[in-house]
Amino acid sequence: DDSAKRDAAAILRPLYEADGEQAKLLRVLDIEVEFGDTVDERLGVLAQAVVVAEQSLQDVGRAFGYAARALREAAGDSELRPWMERAERLSVAAGKHAEFVELLRAVAPDVLDESMQLEVLIKVAELGRDKLADPKLAREYYEKALQIRADERRALEALEALYRNAQDWTALNGVLKRRAESADTDAERKEFLFKDAKLADETMDDPKSAIEVY
Repeated sequence: DDSAKRDAAAILRPLYEADGEQAKLLRVLDIEVEFGDTVDERLGVLAQAVVVAEQSLQDVGRAFGYAARALREAAGDSELRPWMERAERLSVAAGKHAEFVELLRAVAPDVLDESMQLEVLIKVAELGRDKLADPKLAREYYEKALQIRADERRALEALEALYRNAQDWTALNGVLKRRAESADTDAERKEFLFKDAKLADETMDDPKSAIEVY
């Protein structure tokens, strides 16, 4: 009976907290999350569950699971950033880099704040490149980030290196042009134009394009 389950959990929670029955307390918290009426209420319960799992039971894998649930709950909420940081910390401690990346990929479309969605996409790309050794995933999500903010410096810098390593000269050419267009100073713009011209001349065997850029 759902009503009885909720009432019983409310009665048992302070008793288990007082007695230090941490495993049983987590079961009660699971029930309270299930029947929480608001996002804030569910996030509050999940925050306690993370603390119990990580600190009392020394189970970082289980703590990451609770943080992952909270991150999904917080996708459209102002609490997304702290939950993202908490989930990332626990994923590192538990060695769950791949699981964290999949979590972020699932959450990204539901993030309402554009700046925060950009941060999620960049984080997926960085982890794909640095932790999962998956340059294809990294390229995909850096490109998604550019769809939100065309002059996003972190994405452009990373894609320049990724395309060069992959010898994708056409894509590299496009990134260098975008970096030149979004450069902050004339000196910086000139640097990227020279790179673009050299690429066209020496690598792509396209002297006409090189002449235009020069």
